[in-house]
This record gives sequence, structure tokens and C-alpha cells, in this order.
Amino acid sequence: MRLSDLPESLRHLVELIGWEAAIRLAETFGGITYDMPRHADSVTGERLTEVIGRAATDRLLECFGGTSIYLPMAATAIRRVRDRAIVADYSAGTGVNELVQKYRLCDRQIWVILKKTDCSAADKVEQGVLF
Repeated sequence: MRLSDLPESLRHLVELIGWEAAIRLAETFGGITYDMPRHADSVTGERLTEVIGRAATDRLLECFGGTSIYLPMAATAIRRVRDRAIVADYSAGTGVNELVQKYRLCDRQIWVILKKTDCSAADKVEQGVLF
């Protein structure tokens, strides 16, 4: 997973609150200008804590509390990073059924992602023998 795939504003969030929290933040609130609360114990702060955890919320509010920040959707970048992770997991020996559960995608979508790369070439040959 490469930080360079993400928009600059999301890269800053990754550096501040970590990869997983920044991605969850973008997936949940992306595409809007978000009014950051001053404190984590406010209603808005509690919602942030539900999404990214208390430690990440505290770090985020320490820097941006009381201000408004634009949270990018970054859907294409997030999908690209996810797809690379799927390919890497598959290349490391993780089975398609495990990938389905890990990434919450159907097996057809996993195969579509894998077919975009050379890593599934061996499976294509094996499947050809079966059919």
C-alpha cells in the first residue's frame, strides 16, 4: 500500500491518525467539509470516536478541533490500494474464499481484480483443464 496513491489531504491524515483510521474517516465522511468538534466528549466527537477510535480522535482534534476540514472521498485511490492488497494476499497464498471474507467482496469481484494482473495466470490454466 502506497501513501502516494492517496490525495495529499488524506496523506496528511494518515500521517496524523494512521492508515486504517484515515481510510475509515474517508469512507464514512468523505466528500464533505466536516466541522471538527473541540472535544471528543461532544456528540460529534463521540461519532468520530465510533468511526476511528479514541486515540485517533484525540490526535485529530488536537490538530483540527474547532475548525472545518475537507475530508476527501478518495474512493478510486482507496479501491486501488485495496486491489493491490488483494493481489498481494493472493500471491502470498491466501485463497479466494478467505479474500472474500477479509475484503467483504463476492468471489466474482475478487477474480475480476486478480485477472487484471498476471498473478492469476496459473489458476486460469488449472481451470482450463477442469472445463
